[in-house]
Amino acid sequence: ATAVMRWLSRRDRRWLERIGVVALDPHRGYANAVGVHLGHATLVVDHFHVIRVRHEAPCIRVGCKDPPPGCRSRPVKLGAA
Repeated sequence: ATAVMRWLSRRDRRWLERIGVVALDPHRGYANAVGVHLGHATLVVDHFHVIRVRHEAPCIRVGCKDPPPGCRSRPVKLGAA
């Protein structure tokens, strides 16, 4: 995240203003670094990470009371604190 912040700080303001969408890794540090210089831009998670997360936990969804066989995550208990 530090390298991203440094790289963006060296870009021209007009160049930064033309950026409307930023695809990035879901690491919070990257989003924070990008937000400092590109707060106006829309942040999206790159497709690689979306697919990876989906394959790692195929049954995570709100209200998953009965996970399918082989699911690695635990059932969600609705109303639990």
